[in-house]
Amino acid sequence: MLTSQLSLPNSTTINDEERKIIEDLIPKTLEDKKLLIGCVKDFDRPMRYLGKTKELYAVYDFLVDVKIYKDRFQRCAHYAPNLRAKPVWTVEETGYQDFLRELEANWEAIRDEGIELIRVATEANITYAESAVNTIKEQWKQYLFHGFNYPSFPDDMCKIAKSTCNLIKDYKNAVNTPLGTIAYSYITAGAHIHPHVGGFNFRLRKYILISIPKSKLLH
Repeated sequence: MLTSQLSLPNSTTINDEERKIIEDLIPKTLEDKKLLIGCVKDFDRPMRYLGKTKELYAVYDFLVDVKIYKDRFQRCAHYAPNLRAKPVWTVEETGYQDFLRELEANWEAIRDEGIELIRVATEANITYAESAVNTIKEQWKQYLFHGFNYPSFPDDMCKIAKSTCNLIKDYKNAVNTPLGTIAYSYITAGAHIHPHVGGFNFRLRKYILISIPKSKLLH
């Protein structure tokens, strides 16, 4: 899952009369906009559960038409203009391939430190997923090294995850990303992560899967 997502053109052809109706429906106030977004969010999960994704995306296409979202898949609250967007980036396309390859080359050390951190870490730098993303918040823990106004690379965590801290803490493109985070994520067996999007379009997110029990399936 990456926070930079593809902006697709709306392929629907509409005539002048339909365009006028759409223009009249564009929210005129912030309150109207929030109300419309809230209504759609309320039936997002039930429609997905019923398998009505085609109908759901038609609703999101309507929100694109009335200028609430840029795209049915890129439903961010805040946009930086003129940025390239894709659903998935290759390592080379990011321009950070040397750093990312270094992380991948050290995945075993990152894995071992992460497992130990999960075993002994205190609650000081742990956050939980939002209920909108995972209903039982304790099923998705994040052990934060950086972000959310928490202390960056705290000594008590870096003593346990020394290699991980040394690899990342001086890499400015990661540490200086506006509103960016660096963390271990721990997702328990049986957790269901609901479809969701990031709040901003100016961040790329790199995931390294480091430990998945062989008896469990990842869907």
